[in-house]
Amino acid sequence: MKKSIFVADAERNETIDLPVSSALIRHKQGNVLFHTGCHPSVVTDAQGRWGQLAKVMRPMMGANQTLVPSLACTGLGSDDVDIVINSHFHPDHCGCNQFFRKATIFAHAKEIEAARAPGADTAGYLKVDLGLRTAHRTRKRRERFCSETPPWCWFRFPATRSGRWARSLGFVLHHISR
Repeated sequence: MKKSIFVADAERNETIDLPVSSALIRHKQGNVLFHTGCHPSVVTDAQGRWGQLAKVMRPMMGANQTLVPSLACTGLGSDDVDIVINSHFHPDHCGCNQFFRKATIFAHAKEIEAARAPGADTAGYLKVDLGLRTAHRTRKRRERFCSETPPWCWFRFPATRSGRWARSLGFVLHHISR
């Protein structure tokens, strides 16, 4: 990654290595994944997936180090994940969301608004990663907005298979950990 993105006085050609990580929370009531990382295609063709972003970010992983094969090492497949949480929709955080078709995508309403805003591509959002079941569609066990969306309020969704509704990430993690 270009260091100047994070450090104002860095040389333009100076780079830094930044990890792309995901976290899996396994619980008897369901599996929660925080971030899905980079799409596997960037291993061999970052320019093809990311376009201009490939000039400032360069993946440093092999195909077997992307999320889906890494998840398989835990004995889980993408259909075993119930909830995916994205703190934001940059491609190194949501690039594999499309593989989790049975999961509920969980993100802040303001982040979705930013990712869909005119010119969002200049802020690091990719349309290819935003063709997801997010925000404006409502289905059973899919995304719904909270009736009010203060900064702490995430999507409202069934936090457990019993169908109880959650209003914030903290509540979800507390609820699932019981």
